[in-house]
Amino acid sequence: QGGISLWIDCGNIAVRKIDRVAAKVGDAPFRILRRTRRDAEQLAASLKGEVRHPERVRIIAFDNGFVDAIGANLITTNRFRAMRHADALDLHCENRVDTFDLTSRLHLFTVGA
Repeated sequence: QGGISLWIDCGNIAVRKIDRVAAKVGDAPFRILRRTRRDAEQLAASLKGEVRHPERVRIIAFDNGFVDAIGANLITTNRFRAMRHADALDLHCENRVDTFDLTSRLHLFTVGA
């Protein structure tokens, strides 16, 4: 229908962009992925009072080392299977060199007004 159904951003994202996206997505979920819980806490704190629609923004972080472990095991072609639980993510990856499984808790942060 041409509308936004989900917006996911990761990596470094400016506060101004977060505010603009939160205003634009309407009722669609807006999720920001961060490498660690500490990264997510810092971002959430920096957004307090800076976002016009904080109720639309959720920040999701992974356990320390989870994202780095993914990167360390990737080669040119990888096949992933992910299972999301209420508060965790199980990731299975196969490639021509190896197979690996990783699990991380999902740390969820809301943005205070």
